[in-house]
Amino acid sequence: MQDGPPDTPNEEDRTTARLIAALRDPDEHVRAGAAYDLADVAYGPAQADVTPVVDALIPLLADPIGDVRANTAYALSHLADACDVPAAEALLPLLADPDPVARMHAAQAIGRLAYPLALEPLLDLLKDEDAGVREYAAQYGFCMLGEVACQRLLAALADAHGEVRAGAAVALGSLVSRDALWAVSESMIGRYPYALSDAGKTRVVDALIAATEDTDGLVRCRAIGALGWQGDLRTASVLVQALADADPDVRVAAVDGLHQCGVRAAASLLVGMLADASLAVRLHAVTALGDLGDEQALTALQVVQWHDGDAGVREAANQTIARLQGANP
Repeated sequence: MQDGPPDTPNEEDRTTARLIAALRDPDEHVRAGAAYDLADVAYGPAQADVTPVVDALIPLLADPIGDVRANTAYALSHLADACDVPAAEALLPLLADPDPVARMHAAQAIGRLAYPLALEPLLDLLKDEDAGVREYAAQYGFCMLGEVACQRLLAALADAHGEVRAGAAVALGSLVSRDALWAVSESMIGRYPYALSDAGKTRVVDALIAATEDTDGLVRCRAIGALGWQGDLRTASVLVQALADADPDVRVAAVDGLHQCGVRAAASLLVGMLADASLAVRLHAVTALGDLGDEQALTALQVVQWHDGDAGVREAANQTIARLQGANP
């Protein structure tokens, strides 16, 4: 016997039902808009079953309109926790889609599904003619593949093309970032086949450290950036050395890396970066000192506040000084 009245759909349920119905609309713009909006279902009530949404979206990955396919892949990237093999199988062809935005979001979505058959197509995307596709594939495509992708990405780090080496550095960084599935003992790899082992993590970090000496500035920049997002203490000295790199983008990445790693011992070096010729380096150094700085930094920031040649840097220094003074009244 039912204890109370039957559940009635709430406003969120009704909105989701309308969007699912709109996926069948003959107007391509309506279908594309509905697919895009269904990504928000991922942020609804924790107990909500989003499987019907995923099931309704999957057929649209074969829609004749590129915007619809791209927005559907985008939605599935947000709903990946409810996706399984059928979704991955349907996403796989989109990695070769003629629409670059569809390729981008397909890489983003399939990268959250730990689907080994995507490895070769994702490696191909590191050579894609579209810079955005290369970036998405590198940043999102490999992070759940761990040991499955590790050796191939290490090989890509020696590719003849700089953009491929740079993408491989970003992808390898995703394997060893602090929230990645690493530090699994060798004896456990069989139970967690995609997790990066301790030995695998060491190989990746060693390779990224070596890549910080690449002749291509973009590769150095991406390798430094990747090292800044993981917790290996060996990298601090590498990041410090990169503060003197000839490429300002590399110096920015080094400043950010020291900031992300919380290397307070580098605060005095970051104070020195406040006089860098690059506006971007100075701006990032000001921001980093807001978290890592001390009394010495406060004095240097006050000089920047009044004398830097760029108004944006002066304003950032003003805000950072307020933060430091607020933390140390």
